[in-house]
This record gives sequence, structure tokens and C-alpha cells, in this order.
Amino acid sequence: MDAARTGTRARAKRCSETESSPERGPESLGAILRAWTATLDAIEDFISVHDWDFRIVRANRALARHLGCEPAHLVGQRCHWVFHGTEEPWPGCPHDRARRTETTATEEILDSCLGVPLQVRCSPYCDEAGRAVGTVHVARDITQERRRDAEREALIARLQEALAQAKILGGLLPICSSCKRIRDDQGYWNQIEAYIGERSHAEFTHGICPECAQELYPQWVGLRRSPSPR
Repeated sequence: MDAARTGTRARAKRCSETESSPERGPESLGAILRAWTATLDAIEDFISVHDWDFRIVRANRALARHLGCEPAHLVGQRCHWVFHGTEEPWPGCPHDRARRTETTATEEILDSCLGVPLQVRCSPYCDEAGRAVGTVHVARDITQERRRDAEREALIARLQEALAQAKILGGLLPICSSCKRIRDDQGYWNQIEAYIGERSHAEFTHGICPECAQELYPQWVGLRRSPSPR
């Protein structure tokens, strides 16, 4: 494993020396720059390069398209003005945090000026002397993730509500053996319809069963059973 890693480093070093060789002319360097630009423009995330003065050094086409301009129009402008319309950096700005710590910083940004929620990751980059001079700023649209999170939270809330309703009518219910009223937690006796109606989505309609009809209204029951005269 160590030998393989050493070989990989050696090949990378040779490639770096070849690319920086004085033998490469302006045309070759221009081709490399165009290739890198095409690569960045092929990425749908919003990518830009910022210096420590919060100025945009480079931007890909996806970012420019989202902002309604050409990439060249963003170069030289301060990022907080372009993204947020403010004179000062955004509170919790990941570029500012990366500038102070010289480590990668990630932040979720919710700002109506941007139009969409973004997850922003700022990674410091160095010059030829190895000094950190700015960050590569990668912003990813997380609208779909936010929508899925909201749907999941709504589903959890509905399930919790349904579970709470089910638990309310669980356990032992103290019910009068004569009038069939139910005693609640405060000690009051309630009609069974009121008790269950307040603790569930059930609704009641009232009729009368045959046994009770016979007991309470025997004269009417007899009339209904008598054959009608011809």
C-alpha cells in the first residue's frame, strides 16, 4: 500500500513539473485554462473562487445563469454584495470562517436574495508558495432535500397525532354499570358519546335497537308488525 501511494505521488509530481515546464507556450496554457473552464461549466453546482478580500476571482456558468448574468460580470465583485446585497459579509459566512481558520467551512444559507436554500462549502486554496490566498466556493441547491425533510416532518406529526388519539382511548375506562356514563380524569361523569367524541374523530348518530323499541314503545312495535288492511 505504501509503495503504491509513493508511486502515485511520484507520477503526480512528474505531471505537475510537466505542466509547469517553461517549454509549454501560451497556447498550451490557454488550452489548459479553457479545459478547466469547460469542466467547471459542466457542473450544475454554483462554483466560484474568492480571494481573502471577498472578491470573486472566477465563476462557473451555472452560478452566473442563476444570477442572470455572464461569468465575466461577476469577476472582481464582492461576494456578499453579489449574493446577499449587503455591504458586509453574511453572518456565519463560510468563506470568512475559512479565511480565519484556513480550514474548510460548510454552512446552510437561507436568504431570499438567493432564491433557493444552499449548502455552501468553502475550501482554502494556495498559491505557488503554499500560502492560502482564498477559497473555492461550492454552493449546492438543497431545495429538494428541504422539501423531503418537510414532508417527513409532516408525516411524523400526523403519525404522532394518530398515536396520541389511539392512546387516549386505551386502558381501563370507568363506566357506570347503570347509566353507562364514563368518569374522566377530573372525576366528572360524561355521556359516553361526549367522552368518546372529545377524544377521537368518531361522530355519533342516534337510533333505537329492536329490543329497546319493544321495551319502550310496545304499542308502536305491535302496530308496525300488524298487517295492513287490504
